[in-house]
Amino acid sequence: MNRKVRRFYERILIALAGLCGILFALGALGFWMGYQAQETAETMKSYEWIHNGRCLERISNMPDPGTSFKFAVFGDIQIGTAQLPRLSRVLEEEAPVAFVVQTGDAVSHADSGHYNLFLNELALTRLSVPFFVVPGNHDVRNDSELLFEKYFGPRQLWFEYGKALFILADNALGPLDNKQYDWMEEVLKRRKTGIQHIFLFMHRQPINWTGDGVTPVEHFYQRLFELLKKYRVDYVFSGNWHGYRREKRNGTVFVVNGRGGDFDHDARLVPCYCVIVEVQRDAIQDRVIEFPPRLSIVLKSQFKDLFVAHIGEFVMRNQWFSGGLLLFFGSCCTFLIVWSRRVSVSARQKRDKATAMG
Repeated sequence: MNRKVRRFYERILIALAGLCGILFALGALGFWMGYQAQETAETMKSYEWIHNGRCLERISNMPDPGTSFKFAVFGDIQIGTAQLPRLSRVLEEEAPVAFVVQTGDAVSHADSGHYNLFLNELALTRLSVPFFVVPGNHDVRNDSELLFEKYFGPRQLWFEYGKALFILADNALGPLDNKQYDWMEEVLKRRKTGIQHIFLFMHRQPINWTGDGVTPVEHFYQRLFELLKKYRVDYVFSGNWHGYRREKRNGTVFVVNGRGGDFDHDARLVPCYCVIVEVQRDAIQDRVIEFPPRLSIVLKSQFKDLFVAHIGEFVMRNQWFSGGLLLFFGSCCTFLIVWSRRVSVSARQKRDKATAMG
């Protein structure tokens, strides 16, 4: 074999060896990050400040705040998990905050990799107040493993705190149906005497406005509007729509925030928001806190999403395939190394023989 051909095969050898090394490094990093996130998610299954059922118990055992307290509302987080530390700092700066309600789409896909990613990032914030989660379409669509119920608990619930009633409704995959409206009206009818304020939380916004770019939905929520007016509901919080909007209609304030950290693929450098609500005897004040976009947060979010929720999850779910793939590349490299050395030895022997005969 002449020198040019040998060099050509040697370059193929180097390329395959490099590819094998890159795949191994990516797979190893993804496996390590995914495994760490999975272990954290397992511990979060019993974490006292998350899971709607446990949060209900925490709320019921908290001292009565009377007529004055404060809570926070977070919107869609999805891929922007690196925003969670910024959001959690608000709880410290605004302390005491009684609890948080996240209005859905906490994760971007309803699979274990993305749930592990979110729970791992949430654990890093050292959350120390009840964290309620409303189901969003990204949280529950194609959720064959019932991950929402596993980590976040019931998809609909209500509780009373202070002199206020809180209702979390599930419209993640479509408008509320009559069974849900009957449940909601029963809760409203049976509220304790002395309840002064009512707050309703759902993922999809029940209102539309000029220029929002969303298909009109209000005709699906006529019964809801009747209940809001009949029982004098103070606030309706929702997410889903990627932006912040506040509007008051017939005595009810609608707050829509679909940017609790999430960003669009065509517009990554966008602000995110959280809402602080201060409840008093005769008044409610809500304040929106805006966080300016940061490229470092976007890059960190995408990096972790890639390695934890995609590469790491793939490697852990397909260990035999991943191991076989690496073994195949390794075997190819080993074969080419041995073959190349044999070719080199054979060529050297031929040269030496030709030299001796000459």
